[in-house]
Amino acid sequence: INYGLDRVRFIAPVPSESRIRGRVVLDQVVRQKADTIRVHYTVTVETETSEKPACVASAIAQYIVAA
Repeated sequence: INYGLDRVRFIAPVPSESRIRGRVVLDQVVRQKADTIRVHYTVTVETETSEKPACVASAIAQYIVAA
């Protein structure tokens, strides 16, 4: 389940027709309840032409574990 985004920062513009790439880093895994796990990721979007990332955000997903 997509739980949401936290701390979204748009750092550099993305020109049209730019090639972009995304990088996802696992930051934290937290067991909320016996059947629920919340996972925090850092998502970075970069372009080929800029040294700065275009966007950096913290993404949160929640997983429900089936018994």
